[in-house]
Amino acid sequence: MPFDHAGHGQYIVSDMKHVAIKPYKKTTFPELSFNRITNQHVFGSFGELQKHVLTALRYPTPCRTKEECYGWTPTIFAEREKTFRAGQEDEYVRFGRWRDGDGETDAMSVAVFDVDNGNAAFPGKTEADVAQGFADLGLDLGFFTYTSFSDKPSQRKFRVVADITRVMSRDEARQLAVFFETHVFGRQADLSIYDPSDFLYAPPHHSTVTTQAGLSLDVDVVLGLVADDADMAARAGELRVETRQLMAAPPEAKMRMAVLATTGAVRGIGVSKHNPKYYNPAWDNDPRPSHWEKMRAKLGKTWMKSGGTLTRGELELIAAEIDAEDQFYFNRRHGHGRLIEIIKWVMSTYVPPNCDQQLATRLMTMKKADI
Repeated sequence: MPFDHAGHGQYIVSDMKHVAIKPYKKTTFPELSFNRITNQHVFGSFGELQKHVLTALRYPTPCRTKEECYGWTPTIFAEREKTFRAGQEDEYVRFGRWRDGDGETDAMSVAVFDVDNGNAAFPGKTEADVAQGFADLGLDLGFFTYTSFSDKPSQRKFRVVADITRVMSRDEARQLAVFFETHVFGRQADLSIYDPSDFLYAPPHHSTVTTQAGLSLDVDVVLGLVADDADMAARAGELRVETRQLMAAPPEAKMRMAVLATTGAVRGIGVSKHNPKYYNPAWDNDPRPSHWEKMRAKLGKTWMKSGGTLTRGELELIAAEIDAEDQFYFNRRHGHGRLIEIIKWVMSTYVPPNCDQQLATRLMTMKKADI
């Protein structure tokens, strides 16, 4: 593959360094604010970006959870007003840089990959395996890796950050990830990190780092290889996030949705995750590493499968059944109030009559989660 010795010279890092105790949670230690961009940098070389991520963004003290850590994105965000909610009624507006899709410029300055070894059907990968995989492709690639908070000998988890010849869109970054998942990462990469405004946790205090000097990857060559391979192109297409507007709900549907969202009752004994009318057992195999994301995805699919007919109480019941099979981890970690926020978000999606499952999936991916 062709390389460019100089890179592109616009290496962007948006820092997320606001770490504080969150009053609505029961923890007594500080956690990262997922909303706030605290600083932005444009470096002239990949080496400068590497030094910043591995030193300035390494958390200075031992971390008790993965949330007690800094974060970053290789994209830039515009300053703007954002409305926040305090409690059920009070709202306030603040001006700043906020990590969401509306404020982000869709231009990634480096390639990022998450190797989490979550696929038991394939052999695990280490940093050495990844370096050898790049070499086996003939790539003299400049990149670095750092382990994440939950890395352990029985399941290696680390991030790979690589130099590229030009800035690229998140969709192009997703296509690169599909290529390297196929040829280097052995189906052990997390391909869900390329949606608008997705961020990376920075190195925790105890992170282990590797660096490899080399050249920058030609983005367009890899995109061409993906386009020429039917399987990889189809895989990238399946993962693509729709950017079209949500389907508007007619007035009568809005009224019905509002009633369901305020109804805590369970109207019948058939409402359960064990009823195929509402829940597909295959959803239990969701590969997402985050319990939060798993719960949100499962409840979103349940809402869609029901045709948007369940009450808030019925979704709470199904959520409790899901959580029970995970030793009530979600409730212990996040609390019931945060579950209700997910349910409200899910129930705000209009499900049109005779909605097929493919459209339902697109509708849920088009939603923007601000919770």
